Amino acid sequence: MRLADAKDGTVYRVIEIVGGRGAVRNLQELGIYPGKKIKVIRNCGPVLISVNGSQFVVGRGLAMKVIVDEV
Repeated sequence: MRLADAKDGTVYRVIEIVGGRGAVRNLQELGIYPGKKIKVIRNCGPVLISVNGSQFVVGRGLAMKVIVDEV
């Protein structure tokens, strides 16, 4: 499933990032990379997530590039 389709309040593990080098770099700078657990706080428009105790907003386009699996 894509991060853009994730449910609020659920923890996911990142499986893959399907994007170009720029998208991968931007996500890795936020701490989002394969194997990492992230929590979706709110998924309404941009996706509000929690990674390593910090909260970030990821736009829909970038969220479509992140493949996740529910933990």
